[in-house]
Amino acid sequence: MHVLLVAPQQGHWVDLANLLVQEESTIDQVDSYPLARKRLDTDANIDLVIVDADCSDPSMVKLVAGIKGDIRLAAIPIIAAGSNFSQEKLRCLLTHRVESVLVLPTDRTTLQAKLASTLLTGKKTVLVVDDEPTIVEYLKDLLEIERFNVLTAGTGEEALRHLKASRVDVVVSDITMPGMSGLDLLVEVKNNMPHIPVILITGNVAKYPPKELIAAGADAYFAKPFKNKELVYTLRGVMAAYAHQHRHQGAGRPA
Repeated sequence: MHVLLVAPQQGHWVDLANLLVQEESTIDQVDSYPLARKRLDTDANIDLVIVDADCSDPSMVKLVAGIKGDIRLAAIPIIAAGSNFSQEKLRCLLTHRVESVLVLPTDRTTLQAKLASTLLTGKKTVLVVDDEPTIVEYLKDLLEIERFNVLTAGTGEEALRHLKASRVDVVVSDITMPGMSGLDLLVEVKNNMPHIPVILITGNVAKYPPKELIAAGADAYFAKPFKNKELVYTLRGVMAAYAHQHRHQGAGRPA
């Protein structure tokens, strides 16, 4: 886990940094909010941001608002930590959709629980499946720039192993592959993991008409070559629709 710690390198913050290291986190610590935003814009590997809730600098709230207002960065969870923050500051941070609050000093068990619950709302994971390594690397680079976690597979069989072993939020798969095809993978996912959307891509539109693939259960379809912005926009839209459906179904269940 790569943590951006936006706080002074003293007092309780030193203790917190040490606890994060014990949790095998990579820490990038800065004490400037403009510098923190620059790191976020240039480093696609940041998984979590922890900000100083005690700070009276209005740039801190501006940083939080800027993260949550940026479609690429909004999924990166933020923890507001401090020992003397006011109720007014807390309300302000929660208004800007900070995921959690941590009172300092803290202990390792409390931090572990806080990290576990906060990261559940973090960056989404895309499983890219294609037997062409250049396409896999291209999509991996594109999606990491857009702040997704990316798993890759060269076959449908390898993709299924990822799906069984890891949390995956969406699958982007080529159709024509040796062994298990993208269509076979689609059927497996829809039969056994219907909460995971599947986007199919192909270089053979004549053989795989869009209507047939959508009717088979694909959540979206792209012909190669595809437009980057359209793919990313569709990816976000499909995941948002599934998340909305999940919340709606959960709200309808009896207590």
